Amino acid sequence: MQNKYYKGTILRINLSDKSVTHEQFDGEQLRKFVGGAGLGIKMLYDEVAPNVGPTDPENKIFLCAGPLSGTRIPGSGNYTVCTRGGVTGLMTSAQANGFFGARMRQAGYDVIAIEGVAEEWSYIAIIDDKVEIRPATELLGKSTSEVQDILKDEMGKKVSIAGIGAAGEHLLPIASISGDYHHRATSNGPGLAMGAKKLKCVAVLATDNAIEYPDEAQVKAFVKDEFLKRSMEPALAQAVDKCGTTSWFDLVGPGGGVAIKNYTTNVSDTLEKLSVPTYLASLESRKRKPCWNCPMHHGYDVVFKEGSHAGVAFDEVEYEMMAAFSTNIGNDDISLAAWLASLMETYGVDGKEIAWSIALVYDCFEHGVITLEDTGGMSFKWGETADLPELIDQICTRRGFGATFSDGVKVGAERIGGEAVNMAVWAGKGNAPHVTDDRGVGVWGFEVTYACSDNGSFYGSESYDPEVGNNEPTEPFDVERIPIAAKNDSVKWVYMDMVGLCMFFAQNQSVLVEAINSVTGWDMTGKELYEAGDRVRALSRSYNMLCGRTREDDRVSPRMKAANVDGPAKGHCVGDDLDAMIERYLEANEYDVETGKPKPELLERLGLGYVVANLWPEHVSA
Repeated sequence: MQNKYYKGTILRINLSDKSVTHEQFDGEQLRKFVGGAGLGIKMLYDEVAPNVGPTDPENKIFLCAGPLSGTRIPGSGNYTVCTRGGVTGLMTSAQANGFFGARMRQAGYDVIAIEGVAEEWSYIAIIDDKVEIRPATELLGKSTSEVQDILKDEMGKKVSIAGIGAAGEHLLPIASISGDYHHRATSNGPGLAMGAKKLKCVAVLATDNAIEYPDEAQVKAFVKDEFLKRSMEPALAQAVDKCGTTSWFDLVGPGGGVAIKNYTTNVSDTLEKLSVPTYLASLESRKRKPCWNCPMHHGYDVVFKEGSHAGVAFDEVEYEMMAAFSTNIGNDDISLAAWLASLMETYGVDGKEIAWSIALVYDCFEHGVITLEDTGGMSFKWGETADLPELIDQICTRRGFGATFSDGVKVGAERIGGEAVNMAVWAGKGNAPHVTDDRGVGVWGFEVTYACSDNGSFYGSESYDPEVGNNEPTEPFDVERIPIAAKNDSVKWVYMDMVGLCMFFAQNQSVLVEAINSVTGWDMTGKELYEAGDRVRALSRSYNMLCGRTREDDRVSPRMKAANVDGPAKGHCVGDDLDAMIERYLEANEYDVETGKPKPELLERLGLGYVVANLWPEHVSA
């Protein structure tokens, strides 16, 4: 039965024959997969065969909102990109906030499915129920922010886009999909698929609002009386509300969780500059620039008082890119770090891949693994930054020494060869992890979930959360408990990607379920949402196995397993216990330890019996 308030409407656009059709997700399946990553992964499994690569014409791109996207629920500008990822060739599920998820729902669409290949560079313009494929020649070579400025004049000031920059145009596997001024879906290079389709961007404008509610007055009261208070109870939400994700320096820094000089140390004087009080005091101004319907004190334009780029306004840098261009390369000019971070949007590239690539370059240069002769005369001693903009440009346009890393950090390390292979930071089948040091105190669960991640991003850690079964805090370095807690937490991080809500508002399961029910009229329970997350995780794992992932890919790089030489976690080595923790994690998930595949009985229980015949043909034939 179809839901009146959340219909699962699919807008299908074929770039080859320029056809536009409308479909609806089956009502029962819609509830089982909820939205966002759930719908995208389901459609990817159903429609894109395992032997299809990211740049093949048969690949498809699914832009998926969730039931909360665009609603009165705060923080609901989110959407998910699902396609075959550039870095590994496996599936990717990457999220972005801003306005795009809200605008596509308000225009009447829950999924935008893009297939085929355009004859010439094009962009898709959607204004309510009017859909056009337009020439994009004049948009080539421009950043997504520049494109958005142009399309505001053509389509209207409230237009929102999801598109690619130079990295996608150059078909880099590390290309992101960006829009709404610095909001990027990055993990596992979704921008490669868009570039291969000669699609510069999708632009959406909703002149009205197609979203209806079972009881709009009740939704308003729920937001005011319940949601705003309860969604802000988790510590992570409170920290981000205080100072954006820059607060992560204070959250994980004391435990050695900040990325510093490519995992070679856990000590840096720059950490003091990045603590919340010092960072806020370093700003000349901080002007709020929120995402759709977001009351959180997170998105800002900032101007620094001091440094090489003092007086220049920047989109407030997220923790990861600030760490990438400060502590992880030995740079203590915070305004310069902000400018370097802004280049990630300019080029439309996954900043994580750039972060670990350049950190490896510095590390190799310091230890003589590469020389001035290799780099074309560019120098990269820790803290030196004069040649860094040129290196980033070379990586993002595939030229010179920088082209070594145009396919990601793992491939770059293999191209350099020798000791570089042991110095690179990557996980799974080759994705760059987030820019943290997950050998620190209380974060070993990240190493486990990075190793086993399906989408190239992290799948949670060992966080305390009774709503998902983590009924007591996990002690640091408790190798028995960490993988069990990480399993529970990983399900949570998957279902958070399914609902169309910023993750900082989605930490509290009970209020999240009430929010979903208030806008859909469902009677979903926390147990049902958790099971939906487990279902989507099992399906994505199964799909990746069919696409070529193996049990041997449940790993992290040698550098990520190295012992801490200083800092709070000195004397501990995650690498000593990681393989055993991964086995326990797989067991807790009901995945076969030998093959890594979700077990047939798990798939059957989750309503994925149709997967068994493909994943376990010997089981069916027996």
